[in-house]
Amino acid sequence: MTDLVLILGAVLLAAAGGEAFLKSILGAAIHLRVPKIVVATTLAAFVTSAPELTVSTVAALAGQPEC
Repeated sequence: MTDLVLILGAVLLAAAGGEAFLKSILGAAIHLRVPKIVVATTLAAFVTSAPELTVSTVAALAGQPEC
């Protein structure tokens, strides 16, 4: 039961954080007069590449080749 509560709490925090992040990014786009589609495309590209970038960085810092 405790695990379920922790998982649900983590999901709620992730959703709230994602919503706040999205609002701030879109606010910055409006302030800088950058089209929202440019911001959305760039953000989507970064988010989909972030896990591989993290794995590669950790492997390089550990001195182990990435397999």
